[in-house]
Amino acid sequence: MQNSELNFGVRFLDNNSSSSLLKYNQVESVNPNCEIKLQQGQLLVKLSRSNDRNSLLSSRNRQFLTEWLQYCPARLVRIDPALGATAIQLWAEVCRQTEKAIYLRLPPEHKLPKRQNRASWWVKRLVDRIVAILLLLTFSPVWLGLALLIYFDSPEPIFSYQWCVGERGKLFQMIKFRTTSLKLKMQHHPATGDRQNPDEHDNLHVTSLGCWMRKYSLDKLPQLLNALRGEMSLIGPSAYALNDVIIIPLDRRRQLNALPGIVGTHLDLPSSKRLDIEVVNHYESMYLSNWSLLKDLKIIWIAFSKLNFSSWTRNEE
Repeated sequence: MQNSELNFGVRFLDNNSSSSLLKYNQVESVNPNCEIKLQQGQLLVKLSRSNDRNSLLSSRNRQFLTEWLQYCPARLVRIDPALGATAIQLWAEVCRQTEKAIYLRLPPEHKLPKRQNRASWWVKRLVDRIVAILLLLTFSPVWLGLALLIYFDSPEPIFSYQWCVGERGKLFQMIKFRTTSLKLKMQHHPATGDRQNPDEHDNLHVTSLGCWMRKYSLDKLPQLLNALRGEMSLIGPSAYALNDVIIIPLDRRRQLNALPGIVGTHLDLPSSKRLDIEVVNHYESMYLSNWSLLKDLKIIWIAFSKLNFSSWTRNEE
């Protein structure tokens, strides 16, 4: 390729194929929904200025987009939050299938623990993985018991997955034990409980077993796998779900560069203030600015002394 910047914004038509498009080094057209540009090994995806409403990201084009991205030379995808949660989730699913990392395009943030104290930060990350392995082994009988209970309570997938924003805006799937049932949703809302709703899993009904698991935060045990994979830390700011990120003001998106934690950083706040989003956000911002290993140990001590696991994270299925 002669240029470091190539336009890959392509109008995907049913009679096109990935091979016919990719045999050209450069495609000059602009996609009606998003502009796609290959730059320095990254695929930059942003909202198009075109007024054409034909949808590239329709379900009929998903397979084609997957095949096209599989042969694209980009190592990772950076996507504009302005595209909206539905489009971003589709891109995230396609990137997962093609084994490419996907990041939200965020304003840079330099006041992060990893940049301020590298040595202590790498100690923290090593401890995260070691403790995650130990806890996974310790709670393995609990895992097996819960998995069997979930399956026999409602024979659907044992785990649920939620797209969240991780370090430097990287999208990852937070893992939890499933606490809701699609069958219950279909029974209560047969008219709307179909596959046309992309966020259907967010509105499903909680099972009786799920209520009990949520009460003691047992549904969050699989997040130890996220910590083991480096997507989360044991202690850190609460992870933001993809749907929440889209509505966050621009001046607060810098904080999304931080590595999220399983256990939140606001446990020593009074219970009445933990529901105040502004207070929690300010507290988490202060944590990032003044992070230390000693502070993490303090939070762990508070967590075990209170045993108030239900307040650890802001995310619920």
